[in-house]
This record gives sequence, structure tokens and C-alpha cells, in this order.
Amino acid sequence: MTPSGTTPVRVDSVLFTSYVTGSTSNTKMAVVWSRSSFATDSADVSGGRGPAGMLPSTANAGFPTPVLLGTQAAYRLAFAGASGTTLQPGQRLTFRVYFSCGSTTTTTRFATLKNVLVKGEAQVVTGTRRTTNTTWQLYPNPATAEVLLVHPVATQETVITVYSPMGQRVATIACPVGSQQTLLDMQHLTSSQYLVHYSNGTTQFTAKLLKQ
Repeated sequence: MTPSGTTPVRVDSVLFTSYVTGSTSNTKMAVVWSRSSFATDSADVSGGRGPAGMLPSTANAGFPTPVLLGTQAAYRLAFAGASGTTLQPGQRLTFRVYFSCGSTTTTTRFATLKNVLVKGEAQVVTGTRRTTNTTWQLYPNPATAEVLLVHPVATQETVITVYSPMGQRVATIACPVGSQQTLLDMQHLTSSQYLVHYSNGTTQFTAKLLKQ
């Protein structure tokens, strides 16, 4: 992947669904990434989440510590820990997914990779002009039931989206035109860390939210 614009992009993780058809016999998976299409560099992913939660350090999808695959499941794997890796305009990040299987049957055993999504955010936020007393606020954080997001004046294009730790969209909230704060109902969400993304077409903002 490469940034599509003229600003740097921080890339933090890759999400996908994976399994090996017809076998769970010593079936393993590992992911590595590179900035040079593997010509001069190669790095293992630093772990993430699988179907049972956080992956242990002994099976975190790095090449020397692959994940033991079972049935079809979703994974979110970090490229370089919590900080991610930054791509400048024109730079490219390439990743490879490796599979191994204990079965020797080749006609009915093959790996499946689908719903691939790379997550990140622009490092430079561009926005429309706003008054000096307009600030970004998200509170309380941590939260248990409701959260108040204070934001720039909402337009017809304004939308707030909440993403799960696996990168799945779990809530979409429309903002009344002209409003500068929106109440988010978090009661239906399980205890975890979420990403709250605000966009009005020209201005974007993403904040981490801990639901207790």
C-alpha cells in the first residue's frame, strides 16, 4: 500500500479473515512486512488479536512465532507495536502472509485469505476555519455508558463512526447540522478500547476511547 495524497500516513495494523481449507493439522500462519518490497528489509508483525483475544508472545504471528490456525477466524495484527510505522508520500509498504500445514494432501488443502484491510490515519489533519474556542474533547474517558464528543460545527456531511479493536464499525452517529457536541451511547458495547472517528468531509479526527 502507498499513501494516496501528499501527506504522511501512519499505518498501524492489517485485518483479515484466514484459515486453511479442510485441515487444522499443525496449520500455522505468519505475517512479515517491508518498505523495500523485501529487497533490503523485512520485519515481523508485533502481535495483535485473534479469535480468542490478545495473541501470546509465543504465537503472535511473527515468522519465528506463528499463529496456530483453527477454523475460519478474523485477525488484527500490528505492524510495529502501538506506534505503527509512518509512510511518506510515494513510499510503499508490502506485507506477506505465510502458511504451513501438517497435511501432505495437496489437492484439497489450500489457504484462504479474505476481507483484507489495512488501518491507519493521516499524520497531517487539514480542516476548515473555526473559532478559537472550538476544541476537541471526548469525555468521560474511560467511560461506562455515555460519552460526550465536543467537535467543530457539524455540517450535512458530518458523521461520527466508532470502530472496534478489530477495526469493525460498531456504531455510526449522524450529527445535527450546526451542533458542536454529540452524545455517544456506549452501553451496548463490551468493555474494550475503541476508536472514535469524526469527519465532516474536510476535517477528520480520531481518538481512542476506553469502555469499562
